[in-house]
Amino acid sequence: MIFADVIVDISVKSLDRPFQYIVPEEMIDDAVIGAMVIIPFGSGNRELKGYIIGLSGEAKFDVERTKAIKEIVKQGVVAESHLLSLAYWIKENFGGTMNGFSTATINTRNTGISKSSSFSPGKSTKKSLNYNAKQISSQLIRATKSRTAAAVLTKAKSTVNNLQHCLGTGEYDDSEVQIALAHAKRMVKCAQSKVSNLKQEENLQRKYEREKSAKEMQQKSEVKRRVHQKENDLKQKMATEEIQQVQKEKSRRQEIIRKRRMHRNEERSNINEADMKYLQNTMDYKHGGISTAAGAATVDLSYVGLQMSELQQMEAQTEAQMNAELNATADAGTVDTATCDSGSSAAAASFNGSVSSGSVL
Repeated sequence: MIFADVIVDISVKSLDRPFQYIVPEEMIDDAVIGAMVIIPFGSGNRELKGYIIGLSGEAKFDVERTKAIKEIVKQGVVAESHLLSLAYWIKENFGGTMNGFSTATINTRNTGISKSSSFSPGKSTKKSLNYNAKQISSQLIRATKSRTAAAVLTKAKSTVNNLQHCLGTGEYDDSEVQIALAHAKRMVKCAQSKVSNLKQEENLQRKYEREKSAKEMQQKSEVKRRVHQKENDLKQKMATEEIQQVQKEKSRRQEIIRKRRMHRNEERSNINEADMKYLQNTMDYKHGGISTAAGAATVDLSYVGLQMSELQQMEAQTEAQMNAELNATADAGTVDTATCDSGSSAAAASFNGSVSSGSVL
């Protein structure tokens, strides 16, 4: 926000001081030192003419209570900045009002009278100092980068050197040059301060940007690491579940095979027991007569042999089927079949012994 110091066009000693007004955004380009403006003045906001004698980026009073310039008179009279500076110097050193000197300066400029003769009679031969005070100040206000402010600083220093040269030549009014030189030196200090401030701001901004970039990189790396970790955990979990499922399938199939072995053994044992009981009863029945014992023994042995052949075939088929099921499982281990084989062999030996004893009888 830009603020303008305005001298009101009223020749009253109590009001002979600058009043600060806000420069609206649309008027910034036309707001120059020396420009004629229309301002609301007093509690009734009476419209008065005034002249801008200074521009600043800082408010001297409460911003909410500060009024804004109503209009900049583009077709009006523009007082040169160095003449306003001269009028202010005369007021401070010789008395009078700023408004009166400003009006006299503007009127003198419009009537074509030499600016230097209005205040310094007898020095009409002095050259007029062409010093534009607003040029450096406006550039300094608009500077937003340290490089731009540094360029303005260089220009301000060059202006100081040129004014010092003008002061030494004697071709210009010394008082006018001194006023301009003092202003130029203040502009140098202002420019140096702004360059320093902008550099601090830019360094701080770069620092924050580096910290932000580093933080974003750290967050991205952390996200990638977590995603990778989750992928590995998921793969490991799936592999573990798959192994557990395979082991469950193995256990289930092995349990089924053990059940089948146990059931088949029980079934064969029951069948053998029934057959042995039948043969025993048959032998007891047939041995009731002595004359027929030899013929009965021959028939019984033939029957027993037939039963033994069928039993052995059934055992061989059952054993082959269970071995095939064991080989089909994912378990690479070898299943011990010694128990089943020994059980079958024991049953067969028992059956053969019983038959032999029956034949002897």
